[in-house]
Amino acid sequence: MNKFTLHDLQMRQFRRQVLRGFVRRWFLWSLILLLCTPLAVQFFAQERSLVAGENRVLASRPDWPMSWTEMSRFGNRYDDFLKDHFGLRATLVAGNAQLHYRLFSEAPSTQMSVGKAGYLFFNSHSAGAPFRMIDFLCGSDVKPEVIAELATRLNDILQMTQRGATPSLIAFAPSKPVLYGEFMPDWLQTRCQQSQPSLPLILKALHTQSERAFFVYPLAQMQNAKAQQQLYPKENFHWHGRGAQVFADTIAQQYWHLSAQQELHFKSESAVSDMQNFMPGIPLQIEVEMPDLAQAKIQECRGGHCLPALAHAALLGDISHFVQSAPDPKAAPKPRKLLIISDSFGQGAAAYFAPYFSEVWHVSSNNMGALNEAQLSQVRASFEAYHPDQLLYLFHDFSVTCFSNSLNYCPLNLTQLLPKIHPYPNISLAKNSTQNK
Repeated sequence: MNKFTLHDLQMRQFRRQVLRGFVRRWFLWSLILLLCTPLAVQFFAQERSLVAGENRVLASRPDWPMSWTEMSRFGNRYDDFLKDHFGLRATLVAGNAQLHYRLFSEAPSTQMSVGKAGYLFFNSHSAGAPFRMIDFLCGSDVKPEVIAELATRLNDILQMTQRGATPSLIAFAPSKPVLYGEFMPDWLQTRCQQSQPSLPLILKALHTQSERAFFVYPLAQMQNAKAQQQLYPKENFHWHGRGAQVFADTIAQQYWHLSAQQELHFKSESAVSDMQNFMPGIPLQIEVEMPDLAQAKIQECRGGHCLPALAHAALLGDISHFVQSAPDPKAAPKPRKLLIISDSFGQGAAAYFAPYFSEVWHVSSNNMGALNEAQLSQVRASFEAYHPDQLLYLFHDFSVTCFSNSLNYCPLNLTQLLPKIHPYPNISLAKNSTQNK
């Protein structure tokens, strides 16, 4: 009995040793395989890329060094390249994004927030200040002197527009956090609870009621309209379809007292969300209703090639051109031309002004910072040669910060830019701006 027990114990000890050895070897080979798999994929396989690129430029493979100076930098540059291109990196980035989004309802980028009922919100244009836009829009920690400065800057722009012969209007589009703030996550809504929205305060601070009349912020009209239709796609930052139409109709009918010469019909289209680059590995497809311009007999062209009469159109890039077709000259309406100068929100809105005008030019100001003084003068001359009957400056509500000389939130200072491109005499605001500091 004792011998049998001793033998049994010895066998058990032997089995444990064998099992431990197997586990150790399995763990060691699994670790080696795990470490070598990315290397093998990098050298011997083509990894499928992400659904969309990331919101940054990945490091490129450096050229072989041709000097001692380049040799000293080559190691760091190649290290940066490997960090951005090692095997299975795209798979791991996508997996991490899916984990945060599906399991924890978190966005992989600090510049975005996952809201309620499927809404996504863009918080800021700067990763270094991930809540800058939301905080400014809701008035969180916006100092009174900032409100006063921006009111002064808008008044300067107003004085500029009133000196020209073309009737001008400056319009601000309510962005999605303002219109659909109730769908922001609770913790983000808490940041805004004790504040007043900034843009209404800025417009209220303008000197007189007559001055306020030249600035349009149709928040009430769009809040009423959102009860009947979706004004912003849930997974998009910019508006598409119906939201932009409500905005355009409000301006054309209530401020310019125009009637549409064509009726727009809509068709459903699928598109990729403009926030896709902030969600690598998570497909963001949106369904939008877009106008059937061909059915309305409106010719549409988008891109730098669409306006040969516009100087440096290829550099400006974000350009739209709309012309109403008039096969019967006797039935053609009196020609009316509209010029829209905008930020990125103009692209989605320009088409909805086309039923009210014979011709519409839309030019985004986003790339005008790349033009020198002479080129900007040539752009202004093109605007003057077009000779619009109406001029609309269109920006989304956060772009009001681009008129500030102190905030430095925008790569483009609109207070300095607009006088250089406003059709008709070039008016400097330097004197006014200096006096109002």
